[in-house]
Amino acid sequence: MNPILETLAPLLITAAKQILDAVIPGDKLSDDQVSGIVVGYVAAKRFLVKVVANSTNTYDDEALEAFFVLAEDTLTEAGEEIPVV
Repeated sequence: MNPILETLAPLLITAAKQILDAVIPGDKLSDDQVSGIVVGYVAAKRFLVKVVANSTNTYDDEALEAFFVLAEDTLTEAGEEIPVV
């Protein structure tokens, strides 16, 4: 794998998660926005976990985990329960 990608990918994943977490105010989202996060979260848990498990790198695993953490934080801020999948 490209050494630049090996260095930058984890940094970009972490930075993106932190930026999005700061920019998305869960307590100010509309019901439709919250529903969109719930649908994306459930779909990712149901289908993407299997897809990334079969890849040869860890970056997609890290990005997916960052998405789950971000979605869970945002849903908690919105006062929603985390869906059990």
